[in-house]
Amino acid sequence: LCGCSDRSLFTDPNDPGLGGVFTTINGELSGTLLKSQSPYFVSENISVRSGTTLSIEAGTLIFFKSDAGFFIQGGLRAIGNKDQPIIFEGFGNSWIGIHSENPTDSLIFIFCRIEEVYLPISSDIKYGAIEITNANLIIKNSYFYFNYAQYGGALSLLYCNSEITNNIFYENESLDYGGAILSQNSSNKIINNTFYKNYCYSFGGILTVVDPIYEEIQNNL
Repeated sequence: LCGCSDRSLFTDPNDPGLGGVFTTINGELSGTLLKSQSPYFVSENISVRSGTTLSIEAGTLIFFKSDAGFFIQGGLRAIGNKDQPIIFEGFGNSWIGIHSENPTDSLIFIFCRIEEVYLPISSDIKYGAIEITNANLIIKNSYFYFNYAQYGGALSLLYCNSEITNNIFYENESLDYGGAILSQNSSNKIINNTFYKNYCYSFGGILTVVDPIYEEIQNNL
C-alpha cells in the first residue's frame, strides 16, 4: 500500500467510532489494500493514478467519511468471495461514491458491497454510487444497497463496455433516470440480476437505457 495511512487504536481521540484498531487512508493509493490492515477509514478522497492498478483483498472493509470518495484513473481489482466480501460503506450513513473517467485499465468488482452513497441535488457529483465513463467494467456477485444520486442511483454507465451479472440492487434511488442503473451510449450485458424496491422520481425505477450501442438484458428479476 502506497499513500497516506496511519494505524490507530480505538483510544485515539480522532477514532471515527469503528472500534478496535483501524487504518486511516487518504490520497493516492497503489499496490494492495490488505485485509489484515482493515477496517480502513477514508478521511479524505482516495485515488488511483493513471498507469497503475490497485488490488483489494477479499474481506477488506472500507468506511468513508461523508465528504470522501474513491476516484480511479488507473485500474481496480476488488475481488472478494462469498464468505469474505469487500465492503465500501459510508461512516455516518453517507459518502460520495466511486468514480472513474477514462481509466487506463479495466475495473473489476466481484463479491463487493456498495452501500449508503448519498449525492443530493446540491452535490457537484450527479451520477451513481459507482459512476464509470469510457471503460471496461465487470461487476459480479455484488450488492448495492441504499444509494441515492440524481442519475443512476446505484450505477451509472457512460460510453462503457460492461458485464453486470448476478448482482442484487436493493432500495437504491435516483431523481431523474434509473433508480438502480443508468446506461448511456454503452455496450452492456446485464444478466441474472435481482432488483428490489428501487425507485426513480422521474423515469425508470430499475433501469434507464439511453442511446444504446449494444444491450443484452435478460433473466433479471
